[in-house]
Amino acid sequence: MNCAARLVEIFGSQAEVARAFRLDRAVVNNWVKSGYVPARWATEVERVTNGGIHAVEVLNEASAKKPVKVKSRPEGHLFGSPLSGKEAMNDFAPAKRISSFHPPQRTLMGPGPTEIHPRVLTTMSQPAIGYLDPVFVEMMEELKGLLRYVYQTKNPLTFPLSGPGSVGMEYCFVNLVRPGDEVIVCKNGVFGARMIENVERTGGKAIVVEDEWGSPVDPDKLEDALKKNRDARVIAFIHGETSTGVQSDAKTLVKIAHKYDALAIVDAVTTLGGSPVLVDEWEIDAIYSASQKCLSCTPGLSPVSFSERVVDYVKSRKDKIHSWFMDMNLLLGYWGATTRTYHHTAPTNSLFGLHEALLLIREEGLENAWARHQRHHNALKAGLEAMGLKFLVKEQHQLPQMNAVRCPEGPNEAEVRKTLLNEFSLEMGAGLGPLAGKIWRIGIMGYSVGARLGAFRHGPRDPRRRRGGRRARSLCVDARQGRAAEAEKPRRGVRSKSVQKNHALRGMIAALALILAPLCAQAQGSPQIERGRYMVLTGHCNNCHTAGYAPKEGNVPEKDWLLGSGPLGWRGPWGTTYASNLRLTVPAMTEEQWVQYIKTFKPRPPMPWWSMKETTEQDLRAMYHYIKSLGPAGKDAQPYLPPDKEPKQPYNQAPLPPK
Repeated sequence: MNCAARLVEIFGSQAEVARAFRLDRAVVNNWVKSGYVPARWATEVERVTNGGIHAVEVLNEASAKKPVKVKSRPEGHLFGSPLSGKEAMNDFAPAKRISSFHPPQRTLMGPGPTEIHPRVLTTMSQPAIGYLDPVFVEMMEELKGLLRYVYQTKNPLTFPLSGPGSVGMEYCFVNLVRPGDEVIVCKNGVFGARMIENVERTGGKAIVVEDEWGSPVDPDKLEDALKKNRDARVIAFIHGETSTGVQSDAKTLVKIAHKYDALAIVDAVTTLGGSPVLVDEWEIDAIYSASQKCLSCTPGLSPVSFSERVVDYVKSRKDKIHSWFMDMNLLLGYWGATTRTYHHTAPTNSLFGLHEALLLIREEGLENAWARHQRHHNALKAGLEAMGLKFLVKEQHQLPQMNAVRCPEGPNEAEVRKTLLNEFSLEMGAGLGPLAGKIWRIGIMGYSVGARLGAFRHGPRDPRRRRGGRRARSLCVDARQGRAAEAEKPRRGVRSKSVQKNHALRGMIAALALILAPLCAQAQGSPQIERGRYMVLTGHCNNCHTAGYAPKEGNVPEKDWLLGSGPLGWRGPWGTTYASNLRLTVPAMTEEQWVQYIKTFKPRPPMPWWSMKETTEQDLRAMYHYIKSLGPAGKDAQPYLPPDKEPKQPYNQAPLPPK
C-alpha cells in the first residue's frame, strides 16, 4: 500500500486527509491517483500522522515514482546550440556537465534561515502572475493586514520590502538620516556595528553607545548619550541580537528616545514571530525584520512598519533620498492605499510564500507562537545544562529562539559543527567577531524545530546508535527528563503532540551529547580515557615487532609510539608500533564496528594473533576512546600496503636502543 492510500486509511477519507493537511481535496485526490505523496511533504506527513508514516518512506516512494533526471543530452554534448564551427557557442559553455541542483535535507538549527513549511513551498510553486494584476493587488492588501497582525500595529505603511533584512535596515537609515544628522546607535553585537556603517554611508554622524557582547542595551547609557547630544534626532538598536542571543528592553529604550524627541529605529529580524513585538503599545517609529527566521519563509523579504510620524518626516525632507530603489516616497505609490503605480518588479512568488507563512501564524495564534518558542528554549536549555554546557547570556535576557552556548574546553568547536552537519545533517551556527570559536549559536526558530519529528529517529544515521557509550546515553536521558520538568503545558490552540514529540530538538541534544561525551571526557581526564591510555601504552599485544618495546620500559617516546603516519604506521628503529597502527583503523570505524573488528581480526603472516582478542570489551572501548581522542593519523597513513608493494622484511627489528 502506497503512502497516499495509507493516509486515507489512517484518516478515513480523502476529505479528512485534506482537512488534516489544510489542503484542497483535489490535491489529495491527485496523490491517490498518482500513487505517491510528493517528496516536499515528507516531514509534514510524519508530523501529521504522529510517526505513523515516516518521512523516509515518503521520500523513497516519491523518488521511485518520479526519479530525478540528471542528463538531458548524450555524452560528449555540451550545453547550448547544436551549431558547429564558427557558429558554435560552446566556448562559453561550462567546462563540466551541470545537472539540476537538489539540496540535501537538513535540520536547520542555526541563526537562519530556517526550514520552510511545506504549505509555504507549495504556495511558492504556484503560477506567477503580474505585479499589477488585480488578484495580486488584492493579495497585497491581505499581506499588509497579516503583517500588521504579527507586528501588532495599525500603521498604514506596513509592507514587505523586496530584499533581505539588511535591506530593511538600510531602508530605515536612508529615509530617516540626512547628511550631517547625529544618530545614536546602541552596539552590543555584530548587527549594531552594521547600523553604524549605515549611518556613516548616509552621511550621518554615529554616536555609539556600547555594551559588552552578550549583554542587553543599557537604558541608562542611552539616556546619558541623549542628554549629551541634544541634536540627535534618531536612535537605533537591535531588539534581539542574533550574534549573541541577547534581548534588549525595546519598550524602555523607545520611551527614553521619545522623552528627548528622537525617533527610534528597531531591528526585529530575529524576534518577529518568536517573541513579543508590540509596535503600537511600545510606540516604535520604524521597525524592520526578515522573512527567513521565526516566520519560516523563504529568504529575500524584509517586513517593515512605519508610524505616521515617520511618514510625515520623510515627506517633509527637502533633500533627495540618496537611494532611488529605497525612496519611501516612491514606494508609497506601490504599497500605499491608493491606486498602484509601477516601481519595480515585485518577487511575486516569494510574496505568495510570505502570505502563507503569516497565515500559518494567524491560524496558530501569535501568542501561541511566542509560547512555542519559549517552550522549545526551555527544553533545549534543560538538555544542554544536563550536559554541563552554559549559556553566554544571563537567563533574564536570553532570546528564546537564538541560543548562544559557550563551547566546552577541549573539543574543537568547528569539528563538532562539522560532525553534526556531515553525520547528522544538522546545522548550527558559529560565533562571530570576538566570540568566534567560543560559542555555538543554536536557533530554534519557526518550523525547523517544531515539525522535524523524524530527523533522528529513523534511518542508518540514528544518533542514539552511534558511538555508543553509557555517558552519552545518560546525557540524553537527563536532557529528556529536564525537558519534561521545564516545559510548560501547551496552551490552547497549539498542537501539543508536535511539542511533546519534538524529536528534532531531542535529536539535536542527543547528537551533541554523543559527539561531546568522549571529547569532554578526554579534556577532563576521565577514568575511561586514562584506562585506555594505560592499555595502549603498555603494549597489550604480542606482535613480534612491539614486544618489549613499550613506553613503560622507556624505550620508545610516547609521542613516537602514537605517531601513526607513514605507509605502515609509524616506523622507526623499533619497527611499527601497534599503537600507531590502531590510529589507522579507529578513525574509519564506529565504536561498535571497531570492537567487533578487534575481536574477529586475523592478520596475515608474519603477524601473530593479537592478545587484544582476550582483552575485555570494557577495556577495548576504553582503548577506542583514547585512540579517538588523539585525532586522525598522518595524511599518508594506510592500514596496509598491497602485498606486492610490501618490503621483503617489513617487521625486522633493530637492536634494542640504550635506555
